[in-house]
Amino acid sequence: MNTLIEQVKTEIAYRGYSQSTCKSYCEHLLKLSHYFNKPLDLITDDELNIFFKDPAIRKLFRASQRIQINSIWFLFKNILQRPLNLDINTRQPTPFIFG
Repeated sequence: MNTLIEQVKTEIAYRGYSQSTCKSYCEHLLKLSHYFNKPLDLITDDELNIFFKDPAIRKLFRASQRIQINSIWFLFKNILQRPLNLDINTRQPTPFIFG
């Protein structure tokens, strides 16, 4: 596994996050690294903004989008210790119409 992902895993355990959070964050970060075909620390804010505008990502449930965003935020803030400037807006749920 990627060294940065191992650091995320260690930091998550240290902070007492759940095993499911650790698994979700690490799986997403690994997929992100494969998506860009480069190490996580070389992915730019602009690339991440493009990633979140991808229709395949936009159609995910809001909770799935939040996990992706939170895993990236955790990596940038706690491991890379660099600012993260994302220009994204998770899609709003479709309102129910009662008739």
